[in-house]
Amino acid sequence: MSDVLRLMIIVLYSWLVLGLIFIGSGILISRIFRRKIEQEEDILKFFWIGWAFVILILQLWHSLFPVNCWIFVFLSITGAVGLLCCWKDLFRLVKRNLLKIGIFLFIVLMIGTWLSNRAVCSDKLYDTGLYHLNSVHWTTTCPIVPGLGNLHGRLAFNNSYFLYAALLEVGPWTLKSQHLSGGLLLLVLFSQILLSVHKIFQGKSGIQTYHVFNIIIFTPILIMGFSDHISSLSPDLPIFVLGIVLSSWLLELIESQKKNSQEKEFAVFSIIIMAVLGITIKISFLAFGLFAALTAAIAGLFDKGKLHHFNRKKMIIWSVICAMMFLVPWVGRGVILSGYMFYPSTIASFPVEWRLPKLAVVEAANWIRGWARKPNVHWKEVLANWDWLKPWANRTLKDYEVVVPMLLLLIGCILLFCSRFHRIKKQKSQRKKWLFLFPALFSLVYWFFTAPALRFAGACFWILGVGVLVFGIKNFKLKKTMTLCFALLILLSWLIQERKHLGKDLMRSKVYPLRYAELKRFKTNSGLIIYVPKKGDQCWNGPLLCTPFPNGALRLRKEGDISKGFVLDLKD
Repeated sequence: MSDVLRLMIIVLYSWLVLGLIFIGSGILISRIFRRKIEQEEDILKFFWIGWAFVILILQLWHSLFPVNCWIFVFLSITGAVGLLCCWKDLFRLVKRNLLKIGIFLFIVLMIGTWLSNRAVCSDKLYDTGLYHLNSVHWTTTCPIVPGLGNLHGRLAFNNSYFLYAALLEVGPWTLKSQHLSGGLLLLVLFSQILLSVHKIFQGKSGIQTYHVFNIIIFTPILIMGFSDHISSLSPDLPIFVLGIVLSSWLLELIESQKKNSQEKEFAVFSIIIMAVLGITIKISFLAFGLFAALTAAIAGLFDKGKLHHFNRKKMIIWSVICAMMFLVPWVGRGVILSGYMFYPSTIASFPVEWRLPKLAVVEAANWIRGWARKPNVHWKEVLANWDWLKPWANRTLKDYEVVVPMLLLLIGCILLFCSRFHRIKKQKSQRKKWLFLFPALFSLVYWFFTAPALRFAGACFWILGVGVLVFGIKNFKLKKTMTLCFALLILLSWLIQERKHLGKDLMRSKVYPLRYAELKRFKTNSGLIIYVPKKGDQCWNGPLLCTPFPNGALRLRKEGDISKGFVLDLKD
């Protein structure tokens, strides 16, 4: 148990340092809109913006250098400068709310202690051994490698989240970044919920819909804390978190008509940047990210509030510039890794010598689509017809993460119907609030027709269910009581379902070492030695030149230098 406690303390300290770096970086970015720290929620927003721009800097850095301790030092200095720029605002905020902030930080520490225990668990996800660890290892060893997908197709997946994980591979966390990356994001999201609990029950002003949303969606976030994703490098966790954060921000933007020009500019800018970041983390976030950005632009540009033409122009310019700053390096990284802008899609290929064969790219995409519909069956059999639909529906519609959100949606519809007889006067802005559900709705349509595995849906089912329920609650009195009751009801239903496992999984007392694969050597036609797992297709933390799919035609672009990339000598 002493080893676990020691690691938990190190995790908490590391999260504190990283949190300060991201908050400080976000403060510097916010200076463009002359934003200052006025309330506790601003600090959390600065964290997310800072995290996004750290990943942007890492994309640029990795084009020339490996992600190493030097970029970590640079970003640490950047974060410190940001904190120093606003130390007066921070001091004023703490002084004004000393007791409240003290209680808040104590609760966050308790939650962080539990999350740190979960984070030091062994990584059990299959894809970790398949390519996650290997991707991070390449990122920390070399600048971006041309044609890396020729060695292992999964290494061509252009996930910017692995850059963030690689940044954490310093000091005692070398080869252990999976214990830090996801847990910090969940902890910040829990903090956002705590602030909403305080806001909604302090009774000083009207109840904001997005606070109700944050409280009721607490349970799925808790479920994610119990899952294996918290101790892994899976991009599914940040996509889940980003979906909730963006939905909450969208609802706040649409609902808060009293925002001044600078506040609205920054709100729209923040949503667009986080939406674009989600797309660079995982291409399955494409529909959600695009519709979130579009919804934010509509809410900001076409509102009848006090947003002047000059400010609209400034908001558009900065949003477009920053979105391109994220997307252009990301697209360029895709071309370098595979020869395609949006691998595993064959759209927009480039005639570079390291471009992956088109048939291999099509097969990789078909495996993803087929496996999502019907696992363990060849994609040719699955995609040839719609026979997969019935077993897929039976499997998906029985899952707790679909059943409960759909039940919440039904309850919300009933409450909305009843409210037609309960209320005489309705708010004019009520209809506009429904816009915040559009990203989740259209994302599920995109998800169904591409790769309908539940983990690719992110938090969309929960966002829809909780969103409709929140609107139903808002039409009644006793909103505080109803909000708390529904949050506890969802939590109770999950506790009953998982009662057999909670006793074992609540806290862990052992730390299990990372698994290693037994490898064998494989010599290509060019004489290049690569390593192949003797059993299965997982390399785990094996050497760089490890792939479960050896190809004799593989060779280095420059003899003796793996950083120059890989090509395939295929016969015409």
